[in-house]
Amino acid sequence: MRIPQRSGMELRLDVEKSTQRLVGVTCGLGPNKVQLQAFAAPRSSGLWAEIRAALVEGLAKAGGSAEETEGMFGPALQARMPSRSNDGRVVYQPARFMGVDGPRWFLRVVINGPAAGQDDSLTDVLSFVRSVVVDRGDEPRPPRELLELRAPQAVVDAAAAKQAAKQQSAGQV
Repeated sequence: MRIPQRSGMELRLDVEKSTQRLVGVTCGLGPNKVQLQAFAAPRSSGLWAEIRAALVEGLAKAGGSAEETEGMFGPALQARMPSRSNDGRVVYQPARFMGVDGPRWFLRVVINGPAAGQDDSLTDVLSFVRSVVVDRGDEPRPPRELLELRAPQAVVDAAAAKQAAKQQSAGQV
């Protein structure tokens, strides 16, 4: 994926703990967070209808809910995701799920923050998502396989420097 830079944007690389593989990117756009994940898809059809149904089912099993709405990229889900508050109570957080079916790729978008529940807060987020580029590559891949992501070298170098500084300060304490 090629992620456009925006003024004030925070970028977090989502890493799978067991493999240390980069599996997604979460971008902070003001009060909103946008998680992006790219998957391989079949030539003949998209994945979003199938994934959307599985998301609705999974949310219901977890005690949440989802309602299908029509969005800029087609059908979207307005969801209430259950979680636990600090005092142990169940609380619900709004989330908006969108899918973009491309040529042999699928982009899953999860939005948290005001844009998850308020359409008037969504304009900047949609503009950002429209400018994301998915480069699927030419290798054959099974549908639903996460596409390999690589962080830019500058990001890798900055993370390594931050980790080294953290280790050095921990050793001096």
